[in-house]
Amino acid sequence: MSAEVFISYAAKDRERVLGLVKRLRDAGATVWIDQAGIDVSTMWSQEIVNAIRDCKVMLLSISPHSTESENVVKELALASERKKPIIPVYLEPADIPGTMEYQLAGIQRVEYFAESEDAAIKAMVRSLVKRGVTVDAAKAGLDSDDAFESSLAAHQGKTKSTGSPRGLIAAVAVAVVAITAFLLLPRDDTQPSDAAGPPTATDAPQTQPPVGQAQTPPPTTEPLDANKLAILPFKVLGASENEFIAEGMTMELISKLQPVSGLTVIASNSTMKFKNSSLSPIEIGQQLNAGSLLRGTIQQGNEQLKVIVNLVDANSQEVKWSQSFDGSTSDMLKLQGDIAQSVAGELQLVLSPDELAKVTKRATENPEAYQEYLQGRIEWKKRSRQGFANAIRHFEKAIELDPNFALAYSGLADIYRVYPYWNVEPPTTALPKARKNAEKAWSLDPTLAESLTTLAALEQDRYNWDKADELFVRSTTLNKNYSTAWHWHGGNKFRSGQPDLALEKMLKAFELDPISPVISGAMGQSRLYMDEPHKSIPHFQKAYELSNKENVSFIPMIAHAYLRMNQPKKGLEIINRHFENVSKNIRALAYTARCEARLGNMERAYEHHITLLHLVAKPDQYVPETYVADVFAEFGDKEKTFYWMHKAIDNLAPDGTMFIHKPIYNKWKNEPEYRELLRKVNLDKPR
Repeated sequence: MSAEVFISYAAKDRERVLGLVKRLRDAGATVWIDQAGIDVSTMWSQEIVNAIRDCKVMLLSISPHSTESENVVKELALASERKKPIIPVYLEPADIPGTMEYQLAGIQRVEYFAESEDAAIKAMVRSLVKRGVTVDAAKAGLDSDDAFESSLAAHQGKTKSTGSPRGLIAAVAVAVVAITAFLLLPRDDTQPSDAAGPPTATDAPQTQPPVGQAQTPPPTTEPLDANKLAILPFKVLGASENEFIAEGMTMELISKLQPVSGLTVIASNSTMKFKNSSLSPIEIGQQLNAGSLLRGTIQQGNEQLKVIVNLVDANSQEVKWSQSFDGSTSDMLKLQGDIAQSVAGELQLVLSPDELAKVTKRATENPEAYQEYLQGRIEWKKRSRQGFANAIRHFEKAIELDPNFALAYSGLADIYRVYPYWNVEPPTTALPKARKNAEKAWSLDPTLAESLTTLAALEQDRYNWDKADELFVRSTTLNKNYSTAWHWHGGNKFRSGQPDLALEKMLKAFELDPISPVISGAMGQSRLYMDEPHKSIPHFQKAYELSNKENVSFIPMIAHAYLRMNQPKKGLEIINRHFENVSKNIRALAYTARCEARLGNMERAYEHHITLLHLVAKPDQYVPETYVADVFAEFGDKEKTFYWMHKAIDNLAPDGTMFIHKPIYNKWKNEPEYRELLRKVNLDKPR
């Protein structure tokens, strides 16, 4: 029988760790430990690899010795890669090195110090039980602990609690309150791509009905994870003009609870697609891969509101917890704070003081400013020129009402940062405005992952790769459930020539926002630039569907994939099927020129390219110089290709470094002009 607990430690800590092992075994836990101790000189055996594979939880001993052990670092990395729950156990105070910082970001620790071993053991055992480890309550000395018994029954007996409401809420709230709406608040981003299908083991195409409609549930061997929470759109009972109140309530609960550790929270971009859905809890849970659903209704009478919140177990489809709240429309912020605090209140043993402070914090004391902010975020989600313009107006009004409203500045920063991707404004004018607003937001509230993520992306845009990495890691430490941070960090890794690391970040973003068009589109680009164009097409197709077939920018990306597969005829066919006039879409125009050139139709290719050059000169939209360079590269015109690539890099074009992943540039890789491009974007040295 495999041991359920794996302990990683350094040889110099063996005496302390063996004492810990004895106490855990006395409590009935099965523990695997390398009795020889892990030392830098010790060979990493297959036995250790197998033990990590088979365990349910890793206990990571932390001390000045273990943080310097290469093998402990390797064990941690392997456990993280295999998605094993990790519990850091501090044997003594120690600093976490950069080699461990990513895997341990946001994870609650246990301090197994000499003066507090008994309390630490109890905390450890409780945490192990929550993660499915079998223990003996009597042997653990916790047989009189009601909370422990409730948890033990839920995790080991698989029985339903019939005890007091408080005991029920405590068991359920583990899935509820860690409501980290890791949210883009709602924030799609970096490309005008909006979705792609879920990554499977083979990334094979998946044909599914539209989101929100019944699907044939995939075969499951395990129940949905209760620690994955989806906060579904609240419903308004009554006047439709109050719909924004419901959307704001949903967004705010996600935002308030998103920094809480211990739970994966699905982003609003995915959950909002289930507005007014008639699907059952199990169907919604399967589409979002979430075992817990939070639903709510809002009823307004004059100036009064009644909000009823229900927590639903997606597996059993039972309501596990319900509570009503009353408040006034003039004090919506207080009402939202009361709801969030009530949900989080049942998890006080899990929430750190910092997390509790974030849950109860008000972004602004001005309700009108907050409503303007919410309206701005709603407009931002539309991803259109008019939507951006409307969002800016709302954010600026919010700032006028409250000049210290950090989130409103962060909203402005988001818009200006993505302007170049949506061909609204060139980077040289948009990015300084993004930085100004992001820095203002950060100065007002240094706990905002949103503004720090934007600042990280702005460093990436200037080819400061290491600084960008540092800020992205800090942003996901502040809020591990913020999908945009993972998404943009993945983009940073692609642009800096690290595709394997990029895919890792993109997959995390996808886990948090599984039916977002933007994230799915990014998955398609990930496969495309990893030389897997056949795997990218299903993602781009799914992205187009998830955008309600409105975001046609995904269609040229499918043509790009066919070009990478040397099937330009298919690329042209799909563009012509969706565009009556390719000059209305910059991507479609550029890829049409390239497909025609690849087919040998040079006259038509030149005609389309001349149109593209004409659009570059127009002041009412931004055309990235990379599109022009790519067409010249397709033509084989080295001089003009590098001329336009230098312009792209100098002007901070969004995809200015992606030439490193494009086969049409391979013929010049050994040329000094190519090496000069690498030097200009700080990629001339191995990373």
